[in-house]
Amino acid sequence: ATGWGKDTRVSQGAKLLHTIRNMRRQGAAIDSVLDVGCSHGNVVAELWQSGIVASGVDIARGAADLATSLHKPPHGRASCNGEGRPCFQAASATSLPFRDGAFDAIASS
Repeated sequence: ATGWGKDTRVSQGAKLLHTIRNMRRQGAAIDSVLDVGCSHGNVVAELWQSGIVASGVDIARGAADLATSLHKPPHGRASCNGEGRPCFQAASATSLPFRDGAFDAIASS
Protein backbone atom coordinates (compact mmCIF):
# COMPACT_ATOMS: atom_id res chain seq x y z
CA ALA A 1 0.00 0.00 0.00
CA THR A 2 1.09 3.53 -0.62
CA GLY A 3 0.35 6.68 1.34
CA TRP A 4 -1.76 6.01 4.40
CA GLY A 5 -1.23 2.26 4.42
CA LYS A 6 -2.01 -0.30 7.05
CA ASP A 7 1.37 0.02 8.77
CA THR A 8 0.75 3.70 9.49
CA ARG A 9 -2.73 3.05 10.88
CA VAL A 10 -1.54 0.21 13.10
CA SER A 11 1.08 2.55 14.54
CA GLN A 12 -1.59 5.14 15.29
CA GLY A 13 -3.76 2.42 16.82
CA ALA A 14 -0.92 1.32 19.08
CA LYS A 15 -0.40 4.89 20.25
CA LEU A 16 -4.11 5.28 20.97
CA LEU A 17 -4.22 1.98 22.86
CA HIS A 18 -1.25 3.09 24.95
CA THR A 19 -3.06 6.33 25.81
CA ILE A 20 -6.28 4.50 26.67
CA ARG A 21 -4.43 2.03 28.90
CA ASN A 22 -2.72 4.91 30.73
CA MET A 23 -6.04 6.68 31.21
CA ARG A 24 -7.61 3.46 32.54
CA ARG A 25 -4.78 3.10 35.06
CA GLN A 26 -5.69 6.57 36.29
CA GLY A 27 -9.32 5.53 36.74
CA ALA A 28 -10.95 6.51 33.45
CA ALA A 29 -13.67 4.13 32.27
CA ILE A 30 -13.01 3.90 28.54
CA ASP A 31 -14.78 1.00 26.91
CA SER A 32 -16.00 2.60 23.68
CA VAL A 33 -14.26 4.91 21.21
CA LEU A 34 -15.33 6.81 18.12
CA ASP A 35 -12.62 7.41 15.51
CA VAL A 36 -13.39 10.57 13.54
CA GLY A 37 -11.64 10.47 10.15
CA CYS A 38 -11.29 6.68 10.28
CA SER A 39 -10.20 6.21 6.65
CA HIS A 40 -9.67 2.45 6.06
CA GLY A 41 -10.82 1.63 9.60
CA ASN A 42 -7.59 -0.03 10.68
CA VAL A 43 -7.36 1.87 13.98
CA VAL A 44 -10.95 0.93 14.79
CA ALA A 45 -10.21 -2.72 13.99
CA GLU A 46 -7.15 -2.69 16.23
CA LEU A 47 -9.20 -1.26 19.10
CA TRP A 48 -11.77 -4.05 18.63
CA GLN A 49 -9.01 -6.66 18.68
CA SER A 50 -7.95 -5.22 22.05
CA GLY A 51 -11.45 -5.49 23.51
CA ILE A 52 -12.61 -1.91 23.01
CA VAL A 53 -15.91 -1.33 21.22
CA ALA A 54 -15.07 1.19 18.52
CA SER A 55 -16.73 2.73 15.51
CA GLY A 56 -15.59 5.14 12.86
CA VAL A 57 -16.79 7.99 10.72
CA ASP A 58 -15.19 9.54 7.70
CA ILE A 59 -16.45 12.39 5.57
CA ALA A 60 -15.74 10.28 2.45
CA ARG A 61 -18.46 7.70 1.75
CA GLY A 62 -15.92 5.58 -0.15
CA ALA A 63 -13.64 5.38 2.90
CA ALA A 64 -16.51 4.32 5.17
CA ASP A 65 -17.66 1.72 2.65
CA LEU A 66 -14.12 0.37 2.26
CA ALA A 67 -13.66 0.15 6.04
CA THR A 68 -16.94 -1.76 6.33
CA SER A 69 -15.88 -4.26 3.68
CA LEU A 70 -12.37 -4.74 5.09
CA HIS A 71 -13.26 -5.51 8.70
CA LYS A 72 -15.14 -8.69 9.48
CA PRO A 73 -17.23 -8.92 12.64
CA PRO A 74 -15.55 -10.00 15.86
CA HIS A 75 -17.76 -12.27 17.91
CA GLY A 76 -19.69 -11.49 21.07
CA ARG A 77 -19.68 -7.67 21.08
CA ALA A 78 -22.12 -5.18 19.67
CA SER A 79 -21.31 -1.79 18.22
CA CYS A 80 -23.40 1.23 17.34
CA ASN A 81 -25.14 -0.81 14.66
CA GLY A 82 -25.87 -3.74 17.00
CA GLU A 83 -24.27 -6.24 14.63
CA GLY A 84 -21.27 -7.30 16.72
CA ARG A 85 -18.83 -5.47 14.48
CA PRO A 86 -17.52 -1.95 14.17
CA CYS A 87 -19.77 0.32 12.21
CA PHE A 88 -18.37 2.81 9.77
CA GLN A 89 -20.44 5.69 8.52
CA ALA A 90 -19.95 8.64 6.22
CA ALA A 91 -20.38 11.76 8.36
CA SER A 92 -18.90 15.13 9.07
CA ALA A 93 -17.12 15.71 12.36
CA THR A 94 -19.46 18.64 12.90
CA SER A 95 -22.59 16.53 12.50
CA LEU A 96 -22.00 13.10 14.04
CA PRO A 97 -24.78 10.48 13.66
CA PHE A 98 -24.66 9.39 17.31
CA ARG A 99 -26.43 10.56 20.44
CA ASP A 100 -24.44 12.62 22.94
CA GLY A 101 -22.51 10.37 25.31
CA ALA A 102 -22.64 7.34 23.00
CA PHE A 103 -18.85 6.87 23.35
CA ASP A 104 -16.47 7.12 26.28
CA ALA A 105 -13.82 8.76 24.10
CA ILE A 106 -13.42 10.32 20.68
CA ALA A 107 -10.18 10.18 18.73
CA SER A 108 -9.10 11.29 15.30
CA SER A 109 -6.72 9.07 13.38
